Amino acid sequence: MPNSNCLSGIRCPNCGHEDSFVIAVTGFVHVTDDGWSEIPQDADWNDSSFICCEACQSTGTVQAFTIPSNA
Repeated sequence: MPNSNCLSGIRCPNCGHEDSFVIAVTGFVHVTDDGWSEIPQDADWNDSSFICCEACQSTGTVQAFTIPSNA
């Protein structure tokens, strides 16, 4: 079933997995001398962000994992 929320249009080009990925995001975290918050605020990624399929460990960019709109 195609994703319709955060991962809309994302699918592993190697194995077809669509459920979960590791994506390098940029964002803001609250930092003190004791450490930082575990959940980034305003986290985001773009087409050039690193992505890894959790099913087959295939890696690339988000753009490479994006399903063409005519597919």
